[in-house]
Amino acid sequence: MSKWKHLWAKLRNKIEPENEVRQPPVEVSRSERLLDAIVRSVRLLRASQQIDGHWITPLEGGAVPLAQMIFLLAFLGLEKGDVAQECARSLEEKMLSGGGWESAPGEDADLEASVAGYFALKITGRPASSDKMRRTRQRIFTLGGVVKTAGNIRFFLALLGQIPYDRTAAISPLALFSPVVGACLLRHFCASVRPILVPMAVVSALGPIRLLSPDQGIRELLTEPLPSVSTASRLIWFARSHHLTPFSRQILLRAKIWMVRHFRRSDGPGASFLAILWSWIAFRALGLDDDSPEVAACRHELEPLARHLPGGGLEISPAAPPTRDTVLAIKALRLSGCTSDDSAIIRAENWLLEHQTSEPGDWAARVNVQPGGWALQYHNEFYPNCVDTALALMVLAGAFPEGEGLRRTVIGSDDVRDRIDERPTLLRRNEAAAAGRRWLQAMQNKDASWGLFDRGKRNSFPAVGNFLPDFGSIETTASVLESLGRQGYQWHGGIRFLDRAVRRLRACQSDSGYWEGLPGTDRVRGTYQALTALIAVQVPKEDEAIIRAARWLESAQLADGGWFDDIGPNGGEEHVCSHSSPVPTAWGVMGLVAAGRSESLSVARGVQFLLDTQHDDGRWDDPAFSMTFQPSRSRLRHSGPQTYYPLMALALYAGSVGGTGE
Repeated sequence: MSKWKHLWAKLRNKIEPENEVRQPPVEVSRSERLLDAIVRSVRLLRASQQIDGHWITPLEGGAVPLAQMIFLLAFLGLEKGDVAQECARSLEEKMLSGGGWESAPGEDADLEASVAGYFALKITGRPASSDKMRRTRQRIFTLGGVVKTAGNIRFFLALLGQIPYDRTAAISPLALFSPVVGACLLRHFCASVRPILVPMAVVSALGPIRLLSPDQGIRELLTEPLPSVSTASRLIWFARSHHLTPFSRQILLRAKIWMVRHFRRSDGPGASFLAILWSWIAFRALGLDDDSPEVAACRHELEPLARHLPGGGLEISPAAPPTRDTVLAIKALRLSGCTSDDSAIIRAENWLLEHQTSEPGDWAARVNVQPGGWALQYHNEFYPNCVDTALALMVLAGAFPEGEGLRRTVIGSDDVRDRIDERPTLLRRNEAAAAGRRWLQAMQNKDASWGLFDRGKRNSFPAVGNFLPDFGSIETTASVLESLGRQGYQWHGGIRFLDRAVRRLRACQSDSGYWEGLPGTDRVRGTYQALTALIAVQVPKEDEAIIRAARWLESAQLADGGWFDDIGPNGGEEHVCSHSSPVPTAWGVMGLVAAGRSESLSVARGVQFLLDTQHDDGRWDDPAFSMTFQPSRSRLRHSGPQTYYPLMALALYAGSVGGTGE
């Protein structure tokens, strides 16, 4: 028996070594420890796969969705019910020691999150005189008070009778659905915002109010008049107050039809918590009761996003990300040596093929191509996105030669199950891949980048608050390029759209050598993604861009051997951190391995950090980790990538050094 087969058998307790004399524990060599770490994570992924083949881990929205759920329940008159009280308990647990709530893990108290949390707790009966509430109230005043708030929180304050509607940003359904400018205006907002914007426009136009008792209100925070809103909003409010709103009934009917249509073949409009919540409020404002099909659909789609915690309380997910979890899990398993005839891979591929979109969505207003993308959620026919489509095409192509050296030593041939006959036919896979590639190519922007949901270009329409237009990004462009490279496309291969995208990616590299995921943020992530993409399309490792990026990654490594992604507030100054984090460390390792520096000390130290921080069950836990989600730069905690990326990094390293790590 070869050395590695013997080691594998020992790890899986398949054999008992003959005449083995038990010795006191000794330090495990790096090669054994590396293999053991990979095996444990692979077993964890296998065990967590759903019976129909997909993976799912929740996106954790933190305090704000909990408060928003309480606002919805209060509007419906259910603030004293069990669900509202569970949300309130979870809110109290998430409160910072100094008062207030953060908007993302590891950040300081955020003004709007703190106002929302404070108001939600007041609604559910928490007294303003308690120590926690006093600390939060003081933190709110320190951050500027309610007068400095904007956006969603003001709408909730108006909805529950705390401020007049004319102190919110007016959203005109006429502007969104006018035959003259409406269709053009609505599609210039980012796709993830449209399902929220339309019901908010209905609420803004109708102004529904649920009055609360004085002890549930926040008059103690409203110590000074709120400032006037923008000139455009003032004009809209003036027109409404003087009944100068032509065709209002017809326009509201169009908005209702739009919302109802976007429930079709989707887990609610946009398949997101906030869009469903505002749709529920809008339907009630339009006069629909709880028994109506529209309100019942909202209730049905909202329930799966609320997760009951074992110790009591709730966690609200802004969205369910099964496609992202599934494609990343498949990639991690393939890099770890799982073959295409492995049952876990077969079932996952079947699930992916069943969830490819087949009908035109909002993107079809600008792009004339047959559907073929994938969405983040289970069902979201109107909003497939380029990142999940690129990842799905990549794993369906199955081109992961890095895992070849680990197939027999780490995974073992006996892991192939007896379900090979369930593998999707070659014709079905080819048809799905061809449709996906055509859709991706058609979604390329004029500047050769890719945006997330739509084809367009940056700043094609002015941003309104967080309602940013979709634009090309490093994350999306690099994901598409890596996917195309895995499918056999090469730079300078005579494919014009690919060569333009490579030039665009090069142009976005900073003078220091890094790429930014979003302006001012995610530099380790952006650099890893760009490096992986350029290498995938056969840009040589001796290229100056590759060398500069690798040098920057090495310079960004921290003293403990890992990396921490620099996250500046609102894209400003870098977040200073003295300790590393597993996921950014995995990105740093993978970027350097892609650049051909597997044997470097930086990679060895990064791998050692990952080995030291892995739990016994094969997972990594990173309390400070959160992913940036376009377009509002909101950062959400996502537990799945905390295992997927470190496993990929260890597997890539093991494959690049022959599996020994030495």
